[in-house]
Amino acid sequence: MDFKLFLSTFLLFSGVAWAACPGDLPNGTLVPLYFGFMTAVDPHSDYVLAGIIPAVDLALELINNNTSILSGYELSYNDTIYDAQVSYSSAAPMLSDVSLYPSFFRTYPSDGNFVPAFVGLVRGLGWKRVFILTEESPLFVQNERPLVEALSEAGIYGKSHSFLSGPDVDVAEVVRDVIYKNEHNNTHIFFLNMYSGKARAAFCAFYRLNMFYPNYAFIIPGWYQTGWWNNDAVNVSCSTRDLQTQLDRVLILQQLPVALNRSAPTISGLTADEFDTRYRSRLNDREYINRLPGPPSVYYPIPDALTAFDALWSLALGLDRVQRAVCANETLGCNGGPLTELEDFMYYNDQVECMVNKSLSMTGFEGVSNTRVHYQ
Repeated sequence: MDFKLFLSTFLLFSGVAWAACPGDLPNGTLVPLYFGFMTAVDPHSDYVLAGIIPAVDLALELINNNTSILSGYELSYNDTIYDAQVSYSSAAPMLSDVSLYPSFFRTYPSDGNFVPAFVGLVRGLGWKRVFILTEESPLFVQNERPLVEALSEAGIYGKSHSFLSGPDVDVAEVVRDVIYKNEHNNTHIFFLNMYSGKARAAFCAFYRLNMFYPNYAFIIPGWYQTGWWNNDAVNVSCSTRDLQTQLDRVLILQQLPVALNRSAPTISGLTADEFDTRYRSRLNDREYINRLPGPPSVYYPIPDALTAFDALWSLALGLDRVQRAVCANETLGCNGGPLTELEDFMYYNDQVECMVNKSLSMTGFEGVSNTRVHYQ
């Protein structure tokens, strides 16, 4: 199973076995039901998400031991890609467009939500000017204009400059051009709206230009991997010590899933505190970690574990609703073809595909990542 991928999705894929409607299964028989699962475990990637695997495995353990959800099935993952997707870390604002992505759902908030927080931070610190340096990737480009507009509406000068993404781009040259041509209009506050590899190169360039605290301030995304400035995937002329000097007092901005009541039970039966305890227990289990793909060093606690855990519960609850409807000969308002049970579902069956999408859009529950998980 190859986990060295960057698409973070839960995708429906069914095995074949007995029918799983009440009365159809021999005693003790469980129908295998698979979903595709991919995450990033390469320590050199921009966004390492290996820490969510123990959360997914914990969710599977609880779901498969819960006889009231997907009764008669055993849920498990493989690396097969299919239609309905529930993401635990995709933040691009464009994915919120249901007309373009009717089969996409996520428990992670859109990055468009961070714009008011960014403006509030800048205004709260009394800053009047901000320059945004953006890598031309969908994750970053879609926030650039809304951010500049929101800053302007708040009476804050905001200007941006974007550069091409890709391994051949000389970010140091981009930074030098911006400064030497005064595109930043003598602004001393910079938001580096880019992946960590490009940020590493940009910070080195700023260091070479003697642009660091206290005369300059920098803001970066908060989801970069631990020790990202030491990642030598992008060669720079600065030492680790140089970069650490440049990074002094850098501000990070990240959306974090926070349960307001950490002692309240969730759909899983665990409180947020209990989830955290069991999650960290798995991360500290060396025997378990050594069986997982990738080096043990990439398995550390990350906030995305909360949204991954809730994403799997979303998938299980959504599939459970579909199977209950099929067994009751109900269609959930879909009229695209014959009904079939989950284990017999093929992806040219528009009826069940519609039902899966409808069911996921109806899903709502108390999760560990938030006070309420819903897709309405």
